[in-house]
Amino acid sequence: RSISARFWTPPHSRDSPRHDGNDPLTHTMLRVRGLTVGYGGEPVIDGVDLDLEAGRFASLIGPSGSGKTSILRVVTSLVQPLHGSVELDVDGRDIGFLFQDDALLPWRTVRQNVTLGLKIRDVASGDADTQADDWLTRLGLEGFGDRYPGQLSGGQRKRVAIAQVLALS
Repeated sequence: RSISARFWTPPHSRDSPRHDGNDPLTHTMLRVRGLTVGYGGEPVIDGVDLDLEAGRFASLIGPSGSGKTSILRVVTSLVQPLHGSVELDVDGRDIGFLFQDDALLPWRTVRQNVTLGLKIRDVASGDADTQADDWLTRLGLEGFGDRYPGQLSGGQRKRVAIAQVLALS
C-alpha cells in the first residue's frame, strides 16, 4: 500500500518570463513532514513527506485505502495527525476541497447547494445566486439551478460539487 505523487506545472507558468527562480508562484505552498495518520490507533499512513510548489498541480495516486484522502483531510484540518507536521502557505487565499463523494444535500436545489458556503460567509442572497448561476453556466449546467441532486447524472452532480468549491474562490 504505497502512495505516489505526480506533479505537473502548467505551460503558462513554466514558460513564463517570470519563471526565473524568483517567481512568487514557485515558493513551497505545502510542506508535509513525517505525517502519520490513523484511525482507532491503527496507522493508515506513516511518515509521509511531501512538498508542493505554488502554481503546480499534484495528484496523489495509490490503491484504495492507502491514505490519499487522509492526507487531504489533515491538510484541510478535518483530521488531526497522530504525528508529523503540515505547513501551508497560501497567502491568505482559501483552499477548496472536493470530496470523493459529491456531498450534495438532497433536499436543496442545485443553486441552493452551490450557494450554501457563500451564505455561510454572509454573501447577500442575490449576489450568491448570481455567482452560483455563473459557475453553473461555466460548468455546462445552465438551467439546472432549480433541479435537485437526485434529478442529475453522476457527472452533473460532480460538476455541482465543483461549482460549490469554485464559488468560494
